[in-house]
Amino acid sequence: MSAYSQKSNKDKNMFVRVYNLNGERINKGHVVFTNDTILRLKRGEKFININVKNIGQIKTKRSVGNNVLVTSLIGGGVGAIIGMATSEEETKITTVPIIGTYEYTTGTSPGTGTLIGGGVGLAGEALIGLGSSMFKKSETFIIGGDINKWKVFKQFI
Repeated sequence: MSAYSQKSNKDKNMFVRVYNLNGERINKGHVVFTNDTILRLKRGEKFININVKNIGQIKTKRSVGNNVLVTSLIGGGVGAIIGMATSEEETKITTVPIIGTYEYTTGTSPGTGTLIGGGVGLAGEALIGLGSSMFKKSETFIIGGDINKWKVFKQFI
């Protein structure tokens, strides 16, 4: 019989950002497992092993910038579609006695509607993403390469 010494975290699928001892982000991803000395992350199809001695701190959840980026891109796309669909441009011809006949347009062209709608959607959703990040309950665990502090993190997950 063999012992399985790794703690699987598949049920939680926790996203973390890992920083080195100098405070620089060294990796991010979903926690796959932990043991006494290794944190294993999955990022896309790639697996990353990080030794506890190299970990300065671990932050749970995604960053504020991620919230703002994702919501603003969605809002910009939806706003652009709505702006394009609701824009109307009409060409009119008028005759003035001294000047003669001339042509002009009224309303907004589909291109301008797309630009305006996209800009409004982008800005509005960026604010919503920023506001929603205030309610995010992100945790920061200071590890500093210390095995005892690592054990506290392991108990959390």
